[in-house]
Amino acid sequence: MITTPDATASRRNTRVRWEIPIRLTSLDPAHPFMEKGQTLVVNPQGCGVKFSRPVEVGTAVQLDGLPGVGSVTAHVANCISLGAESKLWLLGLALD
Repeated sequence: MITTPDATASRRNTRVRWEIPIRLTSLDPAHPFMEKGQTLVVNPQGCGVKFSRPVEVGTAVQLDGLPGVGSVTAHVANCISLGAESKLWLLGLALD
């Protein structure tokens, strides 16, 4: 019998609530943008970012303004609306 781990068991590290103002830049020349956002949770593999627009899953991005690092690249792992009017989005970013 094959079993699949649940989301908790597959998580590699605990998330930490840490609000960091960042700048998020698309690395996809077909869909360019550069906007400010804010991390809500972070861990060594990625972060959750509050953002003003939806971004397609898989999009390569650069995060600027991280303490001690400056900038890193990542890709959008998920994108969730934070309200019925879709004015804010939670982007799950996986660091490269």
